[in-house]
Amino acid sequence: MEVTLNKFKNNIDHYVSEAQKGNRIIIRHRKKVVASLEPPPDRTQADNDLYDAEELKLAAAGKLKLRKQALPDSFFEMPGMNIDPQLTTAAILADRYEED
Repeated sequence: MEVTLNKFKNNIDHYVSEAQKGNRIIIRHRKKVVASLEPPPDRTQADNDLYDAEELKLAAAGKLKLRKQALPDSFFEMPGMNIDPQLTTAAILADRYEED
């Protein structure tokens, strides 16, 4: 299905609903394709095991890009950084209240 940008903006709920039904929406602006809206890829049980509900929610909102594979256990065995919390707080506050 193809639609103009203005029509898409004015009826976004309808087109999102169409995408949820499995339809691909091509969006044109001045006869040029500028975007497409597609249904999400099918999730397998392996995907559900890889991502938690919060990650899926953030990805659906476009705020997180889902990783391709699980992090190895060795990732969590890496030593943490040794940073003085007072120095960190002082640096953040100095930056926050710095005059431009």
